[in-house]
Amino acid sequence: MNKPGTKALKPIQRQITLLILLLFLASAGVRFAGLSAAWATAETDVEVTDTFGSDMCIPDPAFSTMMEDLTAREARLLAAEVAIEQKRVDVELSRQAILEQLAILEEAEMRLEAGLAASSTASEDDLSQLTAVYQAMKPKVAAELFEAMDPEFAAGFLVRMAPESAAAIVSGLEPATAYAVSVIVAGRNANALKE
Repeated sequence: MNKPGTKALKPIQRQITLLILLLFLASAGVRFAGLSAAWATAETDVEVTDTFGSDMCIPDPAFSTMMEDLTAREARLLAAEVAIEQKRVDVELSRQAILEQLAILEEAEMRLEAGLAASSTASEDDLSQLTAVYQAMKPKVAAELFEAMDPEFAAGFLVRMAPESAAAIVSGLEPATAYAVSVIVAGRNANALKE
């Protein structure tokens, strides 16, 4: 049952071929079993070798110190930034409070000026009325009152009066009082000319 053109193997040759085939299969099995065991061992007992040298994985102490310094500096800068922002907020609040106080002061100043103007007007009205009363008096009675007054105070009223009424009152004063009042009145006008 050989094919035409092929030689038939002898039985011994067949046995040898079969033996060689079995040896190849056994060898392949042993090698495969050995590789499987080696792979299993390699997976559990992996030894890492450093191909770049051991210096590559150990950080330089100066680098670690520099990183710590940079981290600390960053923290200080962040704290300073927060403090500056807080100061900016405080300054803004203070500025607002100052503006509010300034508005209150300006309003109080306007009220005070209005009050002073009213007071000045009322005071002026009172002085004008009192001057009119002294002018309406008999010169001898008014002279007695002016004699009792401080010369400067009396001069203030005499300046406000009509010249005829003032002359009648001054003529009724003691000569020393009349002189003192006249000097004060003349001094007021002299100071007005200098200013």
